[in-house]
Amino acid sequence: MTEALFHLVWAERLFQSDFLRTTEGDPLRIERSGLLHQGDGPDFRNAAIGMESLRMEGDIELHLRCRDWYHHRHQDDPSYNNVILHVVLYAEHAEPVRRQDGTRCPTLVLYPHVRANLPELLRTSAYRGKLACSGQVRHVPHAVIDAQFRDAERRYFDRKQHDLLAFSDPRMGRSEGWMRMVRKGAMDVLGIRFNREAMRELHDRVERAGRVYVTADEAQLHFAQLGFEGV
Repeated sequence: MTEALFHLVWAERLFQSDFLRTTEGDPLRIERSGLLHQGDGPDFRNAAIGMESLRMEGDIELHLRCRDWYHHRHQDDPSYNNVILHVVLYAEHAEPVRRQDGTRCPTLVLYPHVRANLPELLRTSAYRGKLACSGQVRHVPHAVIDAQFRDAERRYFDRKQHDLLAFSDPRMGRSEGWMRMVRKGAMDVLGIRFNREAMRELHDRVERAGRVYVTADEAQLHFAQLGFEGV
């Protein structure tokens, strides 16, 4: 099974959800599977689960095997600190995983609960490289779809605004603090998922050095030299 198909199984709840337990034997309820997320970060957002009397809301990450969590270096990525459940298909070496903040995240092995008639369900669905529910979109009123897109857009930009404001320093003046936020935000954007922290540290090193650049070429040369020195 591919990860894309595994995402479909989770999104469409093509598994028996009764009597689920984590790898440590804790009873588990899936109250909300979450919304599939296509960008960087966890696979599903806005999910909700229950473990006995405890209810949690957050993100869910899916992998075929438990070791993929560490192969993808999620244990070093703060974007995964809000993951409330790690779902794997196969039981091989499955166990709770460690988040970047040092806490542990429970793991669920899903394969024993996948419906026996899954192949037939997939054949009769609208799945052709897309979610099985996509064939029903034409029955949803345009106003409902537009409202969903507006809500998703607001949530996305609210999060981006929050992340950008974290680069500002309230001890600086408004103009200087704004420029710092833009500079550090640009460095963060230039970094991919696994080296964004290094790019932010590179910015801080330049800032501590008190460098003022006259030309763009001078700035580029200095950043390149710092990059080769290692962060």
